[in-house]
Amino acid sequence: MIGLLQDYLTRSAERDGGACALVMGDERMSYGDLESETNRWARLLREFGCGDGDRVCVLASKTPRTVAGLLAVLKAGGVYVPVDSTSPPARVARIFDSAEPGLVLVDESAVPLVDGLVEAGALSRPGTSIGSVDGPLSGDRFSTRFCRSDATTWSADPLPNRRRTADLAHLLFTSGSTGTPKGVMITHANVLAFVEWAVRYFGTRPSDRISGHHPRISTCRRSTSSPPSRREPSCTWCRGTRASTRGRWPR
Repeated sequence: MIGLLQDYLTRSAERDGGACALVMGDERMSYGDLESETNRWARLLREFGCGDGDRVCVLASKTPRTVAGLLAVLKAGGVYVPVDSTSPPARVARIFDSAEPGLVLVDESAVPLVDGLVEAGALSRPGTSIGSVDGPLSGDRFSTRFCRSDATTWSADPLPNRRRTADLAHLLFTSGSTGTPKGVMITHANVLAFVEWAVRYFGTRPSDRISGHHPRISTCRRSTSSPPSRREPSCTWCRGTRASTRGRWPR
């Protein structure tokens, strides 16, 4: 029974683990590999303090590794907060002030931004750890405490599920008409309802190929703007479809 977003991935991996889930250029990840990697990632995130309902800001380009990181946050019981890594530090600092993340996941594209956030004191909250969705990263003012390769030593078995359908899945921050970013709370139930409608309406099949790109992201054969576009990968996981990732998260 599907009760949480990540359950779509697990179901598709059980049905056909060898099917391609994510592709970007020469990089490919099957449903089975994605399921195993996200389970390991989830255990690593738990080790670094990600608990039920904790917010995890993700400052990274939209790649298969980043998508795996988002899924891992959900499997660890957390709430992910996607942030465009090209955003001005002042805007991201306001998002951090509102979201109060316990963990931050970054890639190389976010190094200058994270340096700026550290300098501005936006990452001074006690206990906040920075991890990399790629290899170890360092800037002028920070170094990541953990990275993707650290997860390989953890078990690929899924963690016990402690979340409910009504719990938050992610926070989406709008530009804000006043100039101050405002967080929109999106629950698992919100996205599940969208996905179930979308795959029926657009007739998404396992043989389909869905492309996700900035600034407009194809969702189940339809081009839509955010916030639904942020939910687009769930439509592919629901039907075991292949998703092609590219570009940045919409601001």
